[in-house]
Amino acid sequence: MAPPSKISRLPQELRDELNRRILANGFADYDGLEAWLNAELEARGLEMTISRSAIHREGKKLEKLGERVRAMKMLQEGWQRQMGAKGLGELGRVLNAQLQGLAFALTQDVVDGKVEVDAEFLKDMSATIMRLERAASLNEERERTIRGEERRLAAEQAGEAVEAEAKRAGLSAEGIAAMRAAIMQELTG
Repeated sequence: MAPPSKISRLPQELRDELNRRILANGFADYDGLEAWLNAELEARGLEMTISRSAIHREGKKLEKLGERVRAMKMLQEGWQRQMGAKGLGELGRVLNAQLQGLAFALTQDVVDGKVEVDAEFLKDMSATIMRLERAASLNEERERTIRGEERRLAAEQAGEAVEAEAKRAGLSAEGIAAMRAAIMQELTG
């Protein structure tokens, strides 16, 4: 694994300010960012310097993350347009899968040494993955419950329809009850 970059060793508030400035500059003026950052390090008495190329690599990471977020947002908007309000369950599943894919890709980038993360980030990522898995399980359970209720209602309606026809045909109460029970068993399992 690659050694940690100098930027990852910056105090968090300074790293956050650098990222804000990279974004505000539109991923440009890395010479100006280098001058600002090294002056700030000197003013704080930190004995390190950061090169323009290190700042540029940080900018590339931010750009790549921004592209992923924009792609996910476009996907979400497309699904919302296609599915409308009725398909929010499916949208949730798709977004959950996308987030899991993003988490996997980021984890793979960490393993490959392409991205550096600190312990706090890893803790947050683990908690996020656990929440995504819990949400997926809750959605599956909710859908099973909904499908079961839909089957029960369909069986009830079918039983009522058969009962009405059986009464018109003159079937006995016992025969009607047996048919209704068979329908309920067949449709609800």
